[in-house]
Amino acid sequence: MKRKLVVLLTTALVVMSIAIPVSASSAQPPIQTFNHGAGYDL
Repeated sequence: MKRKLVVLLTTALVVMSIAIPVSASSAQPPIQTFNHGAGYDL
């Protein structure tokens, strides 16, 4: 049970570390966002 919590926390950290740069780059021109997030549908 404790291991599941650790996995959840780790996943949350990874999601945050991805979400923060993406939201920061959305303030930049769209072309730059496309280059950085090639695999993402924004």
